Amino acid sequence: MSGLNYGQSRHRSLFFASLMCSFWVGTVNSVTVSAAGEDDYLKAIEMETEKVERKSANMELSSLQEAAPTERPRGPAGEGFSSELTLAEFEQELADKYTGTARFYQKLPRRTQEEVYQEYLKGASISEVRTKIMNRFLHR
Repeated sequence: MSGLNYGQSRHRSLFFASLMCSFWVGTVNSVTVSAAGEDDYLKAIEMETEKVERKSANMELSSLQEAAPTERPRGPAGEGFSSELTLAEFEQELADKYTGTARFYQKLPRRTQEEVYQEYLKGASISEVRTKIMNRFLHR
């Protein structure tokens, strides 16, 4: 004799059946929640990637613009600043269009800055002005 009667056997079967159902429902729910969580996580990563890519593209664009700024035509040479700027306007336009060159220009003695400005007034192209600034900065 097995020692179990029909009632006990049925009770154990129902218990195990309910236990198995609970296990499967719990597993399905955790997989669903886990998948939803992973989906949110992946979306967040994608958004961050897009931000980084946009910043990278903007940085590349700004470095290209700084490396080759647009210039307004000046006189017959077609290169340089607007014609006949005052010294203050010349310095401002230099700072606006050629930030790196402007920083070197600011480090020059005032007398040398005025010498560069006089070259500009004589009609020197912007490339000549920039070369003069660098030569004076490097004491050439």
